[in-house]
Amino acid sequence: MRDFVEQLLSAQTVDDVWSCHTERMSAYGFDRMIYGRSFGTEASSDVNLEDTFFLSNLPDDYQVRFEADSLYAHSPMAAWSDPKPGIHIHVWDGYRAYAPGAQARDAASLNRHFGVAQGYTITFGATPPSGSAGIVLIARKGLDQDATQEIWDRHGDTIVLMNQLVHLRLSGLPRPDNGRTLTQRQREVLRLVARGYSTAEIATRLELSRVTVEKHLALARQQLGAATTVQAVLKAAIEYYILLDDN
Repeated sequence: MRDFVEQLLSAQTVDDVWSCHTERMSAYGFDRMIYGRSFGTEASSDVNLEDTFFLSNLPDDYQVRFEADSLYAHSPMAAWSDPKPGIHIHVWDGYRAYAPGAQARDAASLNRHFGVAQGYTITFGATPPSGSAGIVLIARKGLDQDATQEIWDRHGDTIVLMNQLVHLRLSGLPRPDNGRTLTQRQREVLRLVARGYSTAEIATRLELSRVTVEKHLALARQQLGAATTVQAVLKAAIEYYILLDDN
């Protein structure tokens, strides 16, 4: 465990953390995983793909459908988006449609095609300042339910602790590129809003017109998919575009 913790602390990127973790979980019999984290500004089980990022070592053909067809919200493993506080363990059967409707059936069919038969989902509850997160552990092909349960009975506590540490480490690293970009000026005006400056004060401080400041804020809201400037500041902070204590 100590060397695992040391690896996590020395990892400087999301990819480094994920590589370390997938290798460790594979040694326990969980050779495929999906990590999902919602960056919504309100804790909710309703997940918006634009405010979510996934890490996965499943084949691209699986992950593309899992995300693009919104099967992440209808799969048996969907408890990863559970916003309840605290850590929770969910056991699932990948071949079973847990809810009525075509998407739930499609999710079960996709799992069957790729041999995503069984495993566990660990949810971490609300992720400060908001959102939710969880990780799906998929048992290696060939492991039946009894064998998987035996692994969990022997190592479950350690596995949960390791996944909690990985989640905390991932939460402290910049989010991978999601196609959103903010200009330097947009970041600057959002930082000043976060520090309590009014639009007029920002205009004076940056030697811009008030109309120009409002334009930068409007473009930042649009780029971040935020309805208000306050929500834009929160999203920018969550996704590490700005630091709230930046001077």
